[in-house]
Amino acid sequence: MSSETGDAGRGLSAAFALAYLVAAVALVALVHAGGIWNLLGNSRLLDVLSRGGVVALTDADQGIVQGIPSLDHYVAAQDPIDWELIVLAIGVFVLAWAAKGLQFHWVAGQLGVPGSLGRHLRAWFYGHGVNRLLPYDVGKVASASALEGQGTPPQHAAQVVFVGTLLTAAEVAILALYGLFAVGLGTWVRQLFWAVAILAVAWLMVRPRGEEGRASRRELRVAAAAAARLLAGRPAMLVRLLALGVAAIVLFDLGAYAVSQAFTSTNVIINVEGDVLLMAVVAGYLARLVAFTPGGLGQWEWAFAAALYMGGLGFPEAMTLALLVTLVRYAAGGILFGVVTAAYGVETNLGRVLGSFRRPAVVEGPAT
Repeated sequence: MSSETGDAGRGLSAAFALAYLVAAVALVALVHAGGIWNLLGNSRLLDVLSRGGVVALTDADQGIVQGIPSLDHYVAAQDPIDWELIVLAIGVFVLAWAAKGLQFHWVAGQLGVPGSLGRHLRAWFYGHGVNRLLPYDVGKVASASALEGQGTPPQHAAQVVFVGTLLTAAEVAILALYGLFAVGLGTWVRQLFWAVAILAVAWLMVRPRGEEGRASRRELRVAAAAAARLLAGRPAMLVRLLALGVAAIVLFDLGAYAVSQAFTSTNVIINVEGDVLLMAVVAGYLARLVAFTPGGLGQWEWAFAAALYMGGLGFPEAMTLALLVTLVRYAAGGILFGVVTAAYGVETNLGRVLGSFRRPAVVEGPAT
């Protein structure tokens, strides 16, 4: 290993460690702000912990943690969970990801990248899974690497991923514009404010600086202009791509609603108006457009919870719903990632993906 490669590897490890630390701190801060006992009661984990001897409900009980601050938490933890709605939520999340995978396939076709729907879906789902495990949008590099393994030239593979990123930003903008009329200007600004703030901080953390930063921004402008020309020249396909992407976000919103209803009961009320919930989902997507942490972990949850709170839901309930949605989607995504990689395989591996970060950057075209 050369000295340059070794330095890059150590720098990458340090950068990854920082991203994981930020994600952990953000999630701990979110739980602290909403109240750990509220989370345990609303999620029903308190019932599991009390029956398992971890939390002692009274002084007469045995447990590592003695007592709870309020009987209300115990009462909430006794309410049932609608597991059928959880299964439904998982199915809806998978449909949303499938829609994005189909969009990925269509973009590849428009850019002249050969391959069947199945091959392109494997590349997209692999990148989606890696993105949940590693920070800095490494999953996008993983999808491009999988396309390269299928025989796609590197520049074309990067273009497919880049166009997909632009489409996601456009889809978030479309739904945000809808929200402006759906919830009103005041609520709209309050719901999206913290998402924009989180996005700005994430961008400041990851943006290249100095001469490298100026070159990167020039390449980004050139790539964006090339993508805009491509899509503007095919308006019918652009509409189809955007409609599919918007549908995917709406499906994700329906999945989040199913999770909220699965945990809503007599003593736990996580009901939220449809448009307020949709804007919370949009806020989550907006906050992680630049993913500093793994999959935007912490970024998404804070933006989602803050948007729900600004929309009128209590913060303990908003925090609980944010973490429950994350738990369900990560569980579903983990299963899907395992199926794709184990049963079908992909034309790349994690070592090759990470290796691209350790090599000196080579500009190969407008979409790199």
